[in-house]
Amino acid sequence: AQRAQDYNKKQKRLSVMKDKAMFKNPDEFYQAMQTSGMKGGVHKIVADPGKSLDIEQAKIFKTQDLNYVSLKRASGLKKIDQLESSLHFIDLPKQNSH
Repeated sequence: AQRAQDYNKKQKRLSVMKDKAMFKNPDEFYQAMQTSGMKGGVHKIVADPGKSLDIEQAKIFKTQDLNYVSLKRASGLKKIDQLESSLHFIDLPKQNSH
């Protein structure tokens, strides 16, 4: 009974996969299709050797990242200072009565 259930389960799965393949749009395209391929019937991500970075480019990217982080930190500190300066007037009573 268990073998028959397993067989029927696999047949249902195969029929669902066949239906999906039948209704698939042949013009459908994903960016991942460019870097993936089939090896032995299994999908594998194929690394593009042309896209590897040399040491100089990696250093440039690291300095750019560092500059971006320092810029964001400075803008965050400026916002904090502005908010803290606006907090000084919270304790004072309202001057306008209308």
